[in-house]
Amino acid sequence: MTTAPALLSRKLHVFAAVYDTCSTTAAAALIGLTQSAVSKSISQLEADLGVKLFERTLQGLRPMPTADALRRRCRWIERELDLAASELHSAASLENVVLHIGSGPVWNVRLLPAFLPGYCADNPQVRLDIVTGSGDYLVPRMIDGTLDVYFGVLSDELDRPGLHCERLLSMELQVYARFGHPMLQEPQPPLDSLVNYPWIGFSSDNKLQKNVSEWGRKLGIPTQLFSLRLMSLAAMMSVAKESDHLIFAVDALEHELTRNGLARVPIPFGPGQVISGIAVRSSIAELPPIEDLMERARKVRQTKDGIPS
Repeated sequence: MTTAPALLSRKLHVFAAVYDTCSTTAAAALIGLTQSAVSKSISQLEADLGVKLFERTLQGLRPMPTADALRRRCRWIERELDLAASELHSAASLENVVLHIGSGPVWNVRLLPAFLPGYCADNPQVRLDIVTGSGDYLVPRMIDGTLDVYFGVLSDELDRPGLHCERLLSMELQVYARFGHPMLQEPQPPLDSLVNYPWIGFSSDNKLQKNVSEWGRKLGIPTQLFSLRLMSLAAMMSVAKESDHLIFAVDALEHELTRNGLARVPIPFGPGQVISGIAVRSSIAELPPIEDLMERARKVRQTKDGIPS
């Protein structure tokens, strides 16, 4: 089956190789052209676009912001061509194509396991490659075309042409601590006592840190930066269970947190609401396997609080 590089415009194909290697010599070896042919292609592309793509330095080529933007679009084009070739080959359905999916912690722990086994059984022609992480890690990869589908917290950055987003879950941020933690000894502990203990946040999720900081300002209590950030929910729970760290997490994860020896701290106001859902590239949203995947995700709203029991 014809693949994306074979269908991609020669100039864009050469550009992508130069961008990824920051060298016309390395790019030439990678794609089987001479170094002079690669240099000429880049010069022609810059002339066609009317912008400079690379800065020539003693250390090699340094991509300009214009090159960053073009490479991001090239990834989209490459994925579109892959799927287009697959659709033509299989007459209106995806076949032998890997769908790259990003999943936030709630979806990864609670929701995807509820419907992915059935989806895979009904769509054996589709292979799934799933990566997990925070929104700060996954959203940029959805925007630049690395991911085809994203399950997780929806941010304003996803509201752009070419992406279809659906809000599916509304969750509340809460504070959790190990069983026996001093913050759990009072029916309603003083809010300012939260800063007496270190805080844990999920990965590099700056949105979570911003929500917590704004929450503190509204209530007139001091806030602090997360002293520990972990990509793994399991690691976060293990640390909190063995220490006085406080975890800021959404209530949709409370079942897992409680099962791992953590309880909600009884404070009157949580740090805020989080909206979670699905984002998919608009160009593939109407393909039958994608429609099936989205419909199964929508069904989480038909259970209590959107979380299957």
